[in-house]
Order: sequence, then structure tokens, then C-alpha cells
Amino acid sequence: MTTEQPAELKAPGYLSASSISTWEQCPQRYKYSRIDGLPEPESESQIMGIFVHEVLEHLYKLPPEQRTVSNAQQLSRSVWAMGWAERLAALRLTEAQMREFRWKAWWCVENLWVVEDPTKMSLIGLESEYNVEVLPGIKIKGFVDRISDFDGGAKITDYKTGKFPKPAYMDQKWFQLLLYKLVVEKTLDKPVKEVQLIYLKDGKTMGRKTTPKDDETTLERVATVHSEIQVALRTGEFQTKVSRLCDWCYYKRICPAWGARRS
Repeated sequence: MTTEQPAELKAPGYLSASSISTWEQCPQRYKYSRIDGLPEPESESQIMGIFVHEVLEHLYKLPPEQRTVSNAQQLSRSVWAMGWAERLAALRLTEAQMREFRWKAWWCVENLWVVEDPTKMSLIGLESEYNVEVLPGIKIKGFVDRISDFDGGAKITDYKTGKFPKPAYMDQKWFQLLLYKLVVEKTLDKPVKEVQLIYLKDGKTMGRKTTPKDDETTLERVATVHSEIQVALRTGEFQTKVSRLCDWCYYKRICPAWGARRS
């Protein structure tokens, strides 16, 4: 009689800012999402972000002098016609809710002119995908919204369509951009001297100059998470971290910790 061996657990061949954050929040959620491949349905806020990013991508592909509010309006209508109503229909939005979605999305786009002059941006990269080894055997995958010339080097900018965060939540926002700094510098022959967050909904922006210490602390965090994941893959043990975030977790219906919490 032979004993059936458990299936080997395999994680994606790369890490990302979101997967690192997911692991740190709850390894069990990471397993459901990244290893078991159980997809989370899109939310209205996620679709909003993707839609606004696509409009801005088209806008910044125009010559600088054509990056106007009126052209952005036309681009917004053109992008909307590319299946976005159907994508939102899956959320069972009413016609009134659909109109409200479009109004909020346009508000985010229009607020770009509150925080900067798009005609003066000198771009190096736009919606660029990276999959780069930052440490031996550890790759980082990410999509960088925008890279522009800045002070003899480069600036990485990330658009956000959610609310301007409280200070307690800023660490993860900066970590994402500092992680992108590593992959961009390994690809481009330019130092990234500043990272920037643009909160389009509130028309606010935050910038941070980068330092050599940023690279050290970011790489330490990446190495720690990668090592912890490798241990979990070997042992099959993925810790559940119970917190207030559990209330909004899509996987709570199948999570043993959630069941124990409610019993």
C-alpha cells in the first residue's frame, strides 16, 4: 500500500507590492489568492481606478500641447465606449449608479489639473510593466503608472482614486513606490530621486525624496517575506491573522479562522 503524497505547493515566480502586503496582512489570504488561485471579484472602486488610469494613459500619450481638459473629456467618452458599461453591469448597478460612477471618474480625471500641468510633463515611461530580479532568485513584478524626468534623474508617480489616507496607512503606499524604484533603476540608466502619490479624488499630492537607506529597508522587507513564503510552501502551514480586515475579506466564507471567530 502506497501513501499518497500531498500536492506540492507552488507560488508565483515573483513578488509584487500587493502580494507582499497580502502576505503581511494574512498568509492564509495569500494562499487562497496567489497559490490556490481563487479570484476575488472586482469591486466598483477597483474598476474606477482602472478606468481612470486608462483615460490618463491615453491623455499622456498625446503631445504635451494636446493634454487639455477638453481632450480628456473626449478620451473619457472614447474609453467608456470600450466595454466599461458591460464591465460594471456585473455589479448590478442601476442607471443612476452608473451615471454617478461616470461623474466620480470624471471628477478624478479633471482633478489632475488641480495638482499639476500635464503639458509640462516630460515622460520617460507610462504604464510600464516590470519583472525584475532585485535579489538573487527574487523577482518583483509591477506596473508603474508614470516615470518622468526630475532633477537630473527620474520621478515615479502613482495615481490613486481612493480617499487621501491617514498617516498610519502611508507606510504601505510609500513601500510600493520604493519597490518600484528598485526595478526602475535596474532597468533605466537613471536614478529615481523622488516618488510621488497623486490622490485624484481629493486633488492632493505627496512627494518623497529617496535615500540609499530606502533601498536597504525595502530589500530587507522583500527578503523577509520571500523567506517566510518559502517556509510555508515547504511546511504547508499558512498562518491566519485575525483582525478587523477579516470583516472585508472575500475568503472569510471558507477561512477556518473566521468560522472559529463566529462560533
